Amino acid sequence: MYKGCLAPDEEYDNKGCFSGSAIELDDGRQLLIYTGVSEAFHDGKDVDIQQQCAAIGDGINYEKIDKNPIIPIELIPGDGSKIDFRDPKIWKENGKYYLVAGNRASDGSGDILLYESSNFEDWKYDQTIDSCENRYGRMWECPDFFRLDGKEVLLVSPQDMEADGYEFHAGNGTVVLIGHAGEEKRFVRESAGAIDYGLDFYAPQTLLTPDGRRVMIAWMQNWDTCNQNHEDRNIYGQMTFPRELSIVDGRLCQYPVSELISYRSKAKTHTIDPGCYHATFDDVSGSVFDMELDIKAPGRDTKKEIKISLAKSEKYETTLTVDLSNKTMTFDRACSGGRRDIVSKRTCKIDVNDNEVALRIIMDHHGIEVFANHGMQAMSSMIYTPIESKSILFETSGNISAEIRFYDIEII
Repeated sequence: MYKGCLAPDEEYDNKGCFSGSAIELDDGRQLLIYTGVSEAFHDGKDVDIQQQCAAIGDGINYEKIDKNPIIPIELIPGDGSKIDFRDPKIWKENGKYYLVAGNRASDGSGDILLYESSNFEDWKYDQTIDSCENRYGRMWECPDFFRLDGKEVLLVSPQDMEADGYEFHAGNGTVVLIGHAGEEKRFVRESAGAIDYGLDFYAPQTLLTPDGRRVMIAWMQNWDTCNQNHEDRNIYGQMTFPRELSIVDGRLCQYPVSELISYRSKAKTHTIDPGCYHATFDDVSGSVFDMELDIKAPGRDTKKEIKISLAKSEKYETTLTVDLSNKTMTFDRACSGGRRDIVSKRTCKIDVNDNEVALRIIMDHHGIEVFANHGMQAMSSMIYTPIESKSILFETSGNISAEIRFYDIEII
């Protein structure tokens, strides 16, 4: 039995200890559920199979339990894949333990499997909560399942998505499925949409805070570019700021947790008046900041647009363009300093109510997170610009005005 940092030292995980989740037990210890990868002879060949395993510890040191794997491949229903079965998310409810895990179905697409246990060691398969059926990508990774504002919410991270207008982009994406379920947790899907519309957002997971808030954090990177643009900067993605979730008008709304406000300092306020088509401010710059804009565009101009150039210098810039006429928001990092020909531009639809848009931009050196209309839409992306490039430029078209509130972020 291994004690210390979790390591792939058992037969059931000797090819790797993959991602999972943890909860606190009644005695204060932490129960960690993870995917153990091991080599096995299956279907006439040697393959790496995936099974769910458990360890108990204090957040630093762990001891794997004797009954591992707690969910072996024999508990995969039907002809689900033994090779793609991973990313358990565990929770406790009404005295029972539950977890969801991603599995690849026989048609090559994703299933989310639900398991339950009375003691966290002996598990049984309960049901398949939802199935991709090749509609939203293929394999569904990193599931999360929870109740929020009277609805059941399932978060998944699909591989091999196909683009669908402005809603879903090709490649590896994220999907939120909102629906309802009774006491037996038989999920009935009501809607599906993207969680984040940026270039780098994957594997979001949530937790429930002691005061009852559902808070989400994700990996700000994606599998298609995670090996690019980091060689000389030691950057391999980063985590997003924590976001509080809610359901508004049947959609997932996400906004930075309120605690972030306590790290604001050196407040500055400025106004961009109609007809001022090019503006900079000496005290509005930097690579670590929290900025809010209230954008207004009254009238019937055919083009009403504001472009914000971030991390700008003579050589570099990253632009965020809000087009109120077409109700779109576009992020473009083509000139942000990347050294590989990767996807650099993405556009999403936004709500424009009464010709107004509320915008919040948080930048943390190489990560930019954008929230439109108090979190109804979000875009998260990495940039590779040297942090010395700190200027911010505002450019407008049409009868646009904006109130700017700019704050430094200081974490002591």
